[in-house]
Amino acid sequence: MRVIPGNSIGDTVGFKGAKRGNFAKAEFYHREKDRSYRLVADITLSNPVAPVEFFVANSGHVIALDNWHNRGYGQVVVVLAPNGAKVKSYALNELFSDSEIEAFSHSVSSIHWHETPIFFQQDQKTLLITTKVGASLEINAQTGAFQYCETIAKAFRCRATNKDRKWGSHKPISSTPR
Repeated sequence: MRVIPGNSIGDTVGFKGAKRGNFAKAEFYHREKDRSYRLVADITLSNPVAPVEFFVANSGHVIALDNWHNRGYGQVVVVLAPNGAKVKSYALNELFSDSEIEAFSHSVSSIHWHETPIFFQQDQKTLLITTKVGASLEINAQTGAFQYCETIAKAFRCRATNKDRKWGSHKPISSTPR
């Protein structure tokens, strides 16, 4: 995948009135047997400028995080199929409660909702995003399903929705065991 930055600063939080223009684009390529690359898709991303980070699984599925200069705003997690089709996307309030969002560090232009490390599990289907010590967000690169897990009262618990915030036991969100 190749990202071509956009130039729509006016569509970012805190820059109302600034120039609006094209959003970021992404080109998806497939590596051929002769080691050349064939363009598979050319898409417009939901980022006014560019994703801050993106992770590509061995299968070609992509998970893009945040918006340049606006971490925590807009679509903060976007899951894309190998052909560039959007599988799922999430705004911060679809993943976390208002009190959880408020607890994250805030700057003038960003909500710093995750830390390092961020990596694909060995199964190459599950991206683990560390949100704080003892807590992580897991995203399935093929389905876009998520679960948020953290240690609560010495027990590691997970939830797969932000609506009812029901905590359950930790179960892998992909079909391949870890």
